[in-house]
Amino acid sequence: MLLTPNGKPAGNMDRTMLLSLWTKQLFLEGKHRKICIAGIGKPTYPLSSKTAMTAASYWFCIAVRAFLAGLALKVLKFLPFFSSLNMTSFFSSAIDYGHPQGELVARKKMARALNTWYGKCLKIKAENILFTVGGSTALHVAFNVINRKLPYGRILTQFPYYTPRE
Repeated sequence: MLLTPNGKPAGNMDRTMLLSLWTKQLFLEGKHRKICIAGIGKPTYPLSSKTAMTAASYWFCIAVRAFLAGLALKVLKFLPFFSSLNMTSFFSSAIDYGHPQGELVARKKMARALNTWYGKCLKIKAENILFTVGGSTALHVAFNVINRKLPYGRILTQFPYYTPRE
């Protein structure tokens, strides 16, 4: 019988949630040195320096653009020409969320990579690629497409699977 960290039977509790409870308990007890959490959207594997530098560079550029836009708003509002402009739309690129499908440059790079790997089987275009903010969103989109195309089909998954937090 599987038990929760407080000694109660796990019953029909989702196994991934049970694993998460035990992991948190082991962290609280200080026994976490050899634990790598890879479930429920919280991977703890080491981040490569290239990935970290790419993320830092991206956010630094956003911060600089936002700073410059704010500075320009303060200075330019005193000039007659700029005071008549809608400054929010003038500097909208500083707060742009980007394309909801993912930036085109990134989608083109991914299409090239996928075509290198799978080019003999199928041709993948940038417009057929979707970057999401997480696995749950990607699964939601994929399952909706499958449901529309095959409304009487079934989707089977094997354990372990990772449940989304709500």
